[in-house]
Amino acid sequence: MTISLWLGIALSVSAAVNGILIWFSREQSRELLTIADNSEDLLELVVGFKNHIKAVYELDSFYGDETLKSLMD
Repeated sequence: MTISLWLGIALSVSAAVNGILIWFSREQSRELLTIADNSEDLLELVVGFKNHIKAVYELDSFYGDETLKSLMD
């Protein structure tokens, strides 16, 4: 009888821990998805800024400007 009791307790504890770990992994995967979406947006903004600076640098009035050159680098 005591072994059945201990096995029942172990099963309950195991089920509770597994439930908590499943919940935690779902929350972490949602957070990682949000971070991945935001990093794609950030990369798109940086590429757009780089192209804008390059276009401004190629204008006759700004050609050779060291500040713009350092931004491009």
